[in-house]
Amino acid sequence: MLYVGTFSKTMFPSLRLGFLVLPEQLVASVQAPLEEMLRGGHRHEQLAMADFIESGQFGRYLGRMRRLYRDRQQALRLALTRHLKVPHEIDGGYCGLHLTVRLPPRFDDRQIAADALRHHLAPSALSGFAMQPMPSDNGLVLGYGNTSAELFEPLVKRLSQLARAAERRGQ
Repeated sequence: MLYVGTFSKTMFPSLRLGFLVLPEQLVASVQAPLEEMLRGGHRHEQLAMADFIESGQFGRYLGRMRRLYRDRQQALRLALTRHLKVPHEIDGGYCGLHLTVRLPPRFDDRQIAADALRHHLAPSALSGFAMQPMPSDNGLVLGYGNTSAELFEPLVKRLSQLARAAERRGQ
């Protein structure tokens, strides 16, 4: 089994540290290519991260972050249920830091996302993730990783207003 990852999501993107976990019998065969690819420059960050992991602080930090993001996701789900006054289905939430809100095709998800951006909201149009969008690919992708839970209700109310306005324009 081989694991490749980064600390960009669990810590912060500018840390720019990755990791490779591999069976002991593969270490010798990948050591030379890895040394060629990884020419240093992050030694202090690597040592600090190693200490952070070995001390147990990283595990405790991850536990706090899981609870924080679980609470944010629940708050966003509740705000969507209470305040998104257009037909919708909520997908996702088993991992990651976003939910997908599927909308009927009469709602132009790209228009809603563009309107939302003008109001300092940043949903992504679900149809933008499809190479050949189908009517079922209509909706919004809502990130909750960097938004305080207490902001979800007013933000979802605004999003609901924008979605209803986009529907009226489309009729």
